[in-house]
Amino acid sequence: MQVTLPGLLDYNGPIPDELGRVSLPPNFDCMAPDEQQKAKKLHQAQTLHNLYLALSRQNNPTAFQAIKGQDSLRHQVSVVSGLTITDSEPCLTGLLREVEKEWSTIVGKGPDSLPLISCPLRFSATEVKQQEHDEKLWAQGVDLMSDFINETGCFKHWDGRVSSEDYEISKRQLADGIERFLSRKARSQVEREAWLKALPFVD
Repeated sequence: MQVTLPGLLDYNGPIPDELGRVSLPPNFDCMAPDEQQKAKKLHQAQTLHNLYLALSRQNNPTAFQAIKGQDSLRHQVSVVSGLTITDSEPCLTGLLREVEKEWSTIVGKGPDSLPLISCPLRFSATEVKQQEHDEKLWAQGVDLMSDFINETGCFKHWDGRVSSEDYEISKRQLADGIERFLSRKARSQVEREAWLKALPFVD
């Protein structure tokens, strides 16, 4: 869980599906000069990405497996389970249902085609229905939080603190952001008042 790619390998673009040689787009010669430049930059970034992983696989197989396993169901469950204190429990229950479905693949099958170890997870139809409903509400809440942060920029200062010099301008920016957020989300005066009561940033 602690192994990751170096920050210098971060780039905006798709991750190569394989560790093989990265090629330029087939229509590279037909691209406009600026598009060719972008394609070259992406090609270089993807090549460095694959080169790093290839060397990791050769020199440090354990780290390589940890990096490649970060998209696996097992990794997601292990990470999200530590985030339930931040209201990620609906996400975790969804992943646990996936674990139940994939259990035979995780532990392997015996000669009778049954899992080598019985799955300790059991979800009734009623539980699944409630969990799916909770997941939808959780996803809506995450989207709302993202919208609010984008409008107000409330996380741009460390731990929510601002210097004395920036206090007044930050306060105005927060107030303006809240107004923009309310203008998009509040469909009536009643909803606006409800939002204002719920927001912890309003004086």
